[in-house]
Amino acid sequence: ELLSDVYNANPTAMKLVLENFSSLPVSGKRIVVLGDMLELGNHSKQLHESIADYLDESQITAVYLYGKQMRALKNKLTKKYSAQALYYFEENQKQELIETLKRKLLPEDVVMLKGSHGMGLTDVVAALCPDTK
Repeated sequence: ELLSDVYNANPTAMKLVLENFSSLPVSGKRIVVLGDMLELGNHSKQLHESIADYLDESQITAVYLYGKQMRALKNKLTKKYSAQALYYFEENQKQELIETLKRKLLPEDVVMLKGSHGMGLTDVVAALCPDTK
């Protein structure tokens, strides 16, 4: 199953989505793909880092981060997530992100994607669900 909220992203919305997703009943793993939250100004680094408080490896099994601003969150999560559960991709690595997801995902897993529209995560959604328009 794939849940997509890739039109707009801000810290409040991302935190709420992660809180709700963490409690969603699933038979497989809960996996998140998070893209940069754009246009946050001078506080962007701190705002991206603050998302770490809403990610717990016991609830969300794997985290895929995409974009320059998400590097701050990645650095914060290295203390909470194992190397096998935390993935980071630069903006020019969207195809690698897609291929890694395709390789790692199982049919019973639930994936939630969240990020600003400008990050182009709609391409990831389209690649993972090619029969959806």
